Amino acid sequence: MGRVYRAQDTLLRRQVAIKYLSPNANQLAETNGDSALHAPGAGASLALQRQLLHEARAMAGLRHESLCRVLEIIQDAREPFIVMEWIDGLDLRSAWAPLDQSARLALLLKITDAVAVLHAAGVTHRDLKPGNILVDARGLPVIVDFGLATHGIAGLAGGGTPGYAAPEQFQAGAMVGPTADVFALGVLLYELLTNQSPFSGRTAEEIVEATNSKHPALPETIAPDAPSGLQRICLAALERDPKRRYPSAKELADDLRRFIRGEIVAARPSILAEHFHQIIDEQIIRTRQWERHALITAEEARHLQRTLMALQRPDSPWIIDSRRLTTSQVGLYLGGWIALAAIAVGFARSWDSLSPLLKLAVPASFTLTLVLLGIWLQARDHRRVSLAYLITACIALPVTAAIFFKQSHWLSNGGEGMGTAELFARVRETAPNVWAASLNPEQGIFNLQLFFAALLWLAACIAGRAFTRSGAFTFIGSLAAYLTWALLWLVCGGLSPARDAQDFASVSAHMLMLTGIAFAAGCLLCNAEQAQQASIGMHRVRRSDAWPVLTLGVVGSLVSLTAIAIFKPTWYLLPQLISDSSPSITRIALAFMLNGCGLLVASAILTRRLAPARESLAVFLRWILPSHFMAPLLLLHSHDVWELHDLWLSLGALGALALCFISVWKQWKPFLVNGLVYLAIVYFRAFDEPIFSNDLGRAILALGALTIGIAAMILAWKLPAWVATARLQRWLQQAKSTAAQSVSASRRDTTY
Repeated sequence: MGRVYRAQDTLLRRQVAIKYLSPNANQLAETNGDSALHAPGAGASLALQRQLLHEARAMAGLRHESLCRVLEIIQDAREPFIVMEWIDGLDLRSAWAPLDQSARLALLLKITDAVAVLHAAGVTHRDLKPGNILVDARGLPVIVDFGLATHGIAGLAGGGTPGYAAPEQFQAGAMVGPTADVFALGVLLYELLTNQSPFSGRTAEEIVEATNSKHPALPETIAPDAPSGLQRICLAALERDPKRRYPSAKELADDLRRFIRGEIVAARPSILAEHFHQIIDEQIIRTRQWERHALITAEEARHLQRTLMALQRPDSPWIIDSRRLTTSQVGLYLGGWIALAAIAVGFARSWDSLSPLLKLAVPASFTLTLVLLGIWLQARDHRRVSLAYLITACIALPVTAAIFFKQSHWLSNGGEGMGTAELFARVRETAPNVWAASLNPEQGIFNLQLFFAALLWLAACIAGRAFTRSGAFTFIGSLAAYLTWALLWLVCGGLSPARDAQDFASVSAHMLMLTGIAFAAGCLLCNAEQAQQASIGMHRVRRSDAWPVLTLGVVGSLVSLTAIAIFKPTWYLLPQLISDSSPSITRIALAFMLNGCGLLVASAILTRRLAPARESLAVFLRWILPSHFMAPLLLLHSHDVWELHDLWLSLGALGALALCFISVWKQWKPFLVNGLVYLAIVYFRAFDEPIFSNDLGRAILALGALTIGIAAMILAWKLPAWVATARLQRWLQQAKSTAAQSVSASRRDTTY
């Protein structure tokens, strides 16, 4: 493209860079589509001036610390030139040679952000490579040399540097746009991971041919420690088809930040996806063959085909990421749940202490704010956080609607004609002290009001599903549909009285002996089945009795132990643990905790070996385990055992929070669900504490929980970005320190 010199600006006393273009300006003008240069009589001097002006204009309007600034253009000299900012540093390859992968990634993200500024301004650089990226003594990368840059969405192909230029840059008549820069950034990321170029050859022609026809080797085959997320980003940027790459550098930078935050990246490179889909297609064909040869039943074949076909339609990365139990995700769930508890429980328990304005304004504004924030975050591609906000708003909507109906007396018919068909009328007959005012038109809520609140919930779920395309709204919408249908039945007067359960303690004790033997036998059968699989192969092993026997042992033991703990806790409690003078509720609580310890041991035994039967039953026990420790604490709190009322409630709250965050450590979703449920129960009971028994205390507890919930959701949203920013700053500091040392060493070794 030309020659670049370091010069001294004698007027302003500063160092600058001056660039002279090569004399083949007419060819360069063709690259940039300037047909005016080919008019008869157009001379080389005019062509050089036009080309200089083109490059200067491409750089002049850009403002970013990693983009070289144009200071002046001199056209009236014997040989025109551009005056640019002097960057005292090393080329990118030399600068990041001594750096580790994290520091290199920080530099690359800075470069990608600068290219995103180019693309936002309608400029495509078209010649990104280590020689055109300088890292100064501050550790800041700066992009230089805009001689091939084009304005607008795309320009005609016009060459580039083999090995870094995209395939379309060497195809006659092809349009070259921002995706060409994305390709070059993908090459830089590949070199970051492997210290090798993705395309090699002895000549420039061979390199271009490799770029056009060959897939690069997977980075993990060269550098086994290459992170899979970065590998997918790299391969997606290196797609031969420009339509399959990131549309611009901004999307590439967004995916790099997802990786740094520990989230699922959006990249789905074809080199991996095509191989995956090919394997799935082959498995679907094999499934049909297995069914035809009667190796599996038709039902089993359909189940396998549905599973395989579902794998071919993977969810978006943000949906997959929202299912992972990270501290941020649990924080979103926890904050939303606390806020919902404040709306549903806190306002109900402190109803009389709240003003009419607060009764309507706080729930309505909370729900509306979550909806608007969710839509705003969705538009800015924070879809994981947006999903949590919108789901919280969706669940809060029926509660908000019920509060509105209760306050406005809509659909209550003035309280006239009320009979035993009303839900809370039936509850009032069985628990008059709790629901004495349930049918009071001033305070009660009626079947028709509940029905329309549920109907609004269902409509919100349908809208949320259409807007986010998330299956989470399908699950919640199904619950809303069931509730709406049940309330329709109530509206029509179809309520029946409840039935009482029977005591089977003695039968449970008798059955416990058999179920204990079945549990041990099931484990032994599973071990034998695994040994047989290892010796003759999985496909030769016949179905054994391990699954039904082990299931009988686990479920039967659980039912038997639960019944004994409730009705005869002294049967297996040692005198050293409990005295005869202790309250009966204490015996039940300790019996449940002992059961929980036994189930914990059983779960550990089940997971010692990998087998489908064992894993399924271990998951089942994880749903049951938390209740054997949390329910006893609530029982002790209810009966004020040993006059430690506050202690039991505090232990219950700490236990619920511990379950939530243990779920992150062990990746156990049952613990998270149990923790959220018991946290709501503890919060409900907190209103009965003496400190919150007055109107002011209940209002503080309700509004305080709402504030904590919202703060937790915001913190869960922002904390990963703060951590990622701090991590980037640390990596950049390392890069700056190393770059400064390298530049200083280069100065000492250079003779001017």
